[in-house]
Amino acid sequence: EGLYSQVEYGDDEKMIADSCRIINGILFRLRRWLKGYLTLILVDSTVYTICFFFLGVPFFLPLGIIAGCGIALPYLGPVLSCTLTLLVTIIAGTATPEMLLAIVICYLIYNGIVEQFILYPAVIGDSLGLNTLETIVVVLLGAIIAGIPGMIFSLPAASVAKYIIPMIY
Repeated sequence: EGLYSQVEYGDDEKMIADSCRIINGILFRLRRWLKGYLTLILVDSTVYTICFFFLGVPFFLPLGIIAGCGIALPYLGPVLSCTLTLLVTIIAGTATPEMLLAIVICYLIYNGIVEQFILYPAVIGDSLGLNTLETIVVVLLGAIIAGIPGMIFSLPAASVAKYIIPMIY
């Protein structure tokens, strides 16, 4: 009976150690995801602030920071921050048709191309151990399945799944 309890106790310790290792791996991936998002927000805020400064947008610093935070809300965030930037520029009385067009082009080129196809997969995907194609496919599937929340949480879920599935088998 003493030997049997020793074997059970050893198995329990191994199971607890494996569980802790898996949970630590999951938490590590979630921390990397958050760090990647914060890095992307910092890069976006910097790029938008510089663009707004050179375009002569009033209140370029707060508007650049708000635009940078738009990545936290896919698709809707950039549209809302672009609308806010245009409204502030118009209300401040500094708007010209060329300036308004330049602001929209800045958002379209940076957010629509550079961020979505280059920076987001590189920063967020790489931080989670996903390649560019996996990142794009997972975000699109997340959007199809669960809309905006699916787009936000699909990458950490895919990273955790990519980590856990081999551990289980």
